[in-house]
Amino acid sequence: MLTEQEALDLITKALAIRDAERPVPSCVSVSEAAEIMGVSTRTVVRMKLPRNKAGKIPYRAVLEALAVR
Repeated sequence: MLTEQEALDLITKALAIRDAERPVPSCVSVSEAAEIMGVSTRTVVRMKLPRNKAGKIPYRAVLEALAVR
């Protein structure tokens, strides 16, 4: 049987592997940003996050907006 610390170490390693395998998008749409942040698309538009020429929001800007909330 595993100790609590060993179980936590295994979980941490498993999450690190999962995160390494999951690609991180460079940009997301307004609706994707809204889903990530748990708000409406209208709220994302009102936040006036930076966008590229294609209208996509940099993923880093979404993470920064989440950190502020």
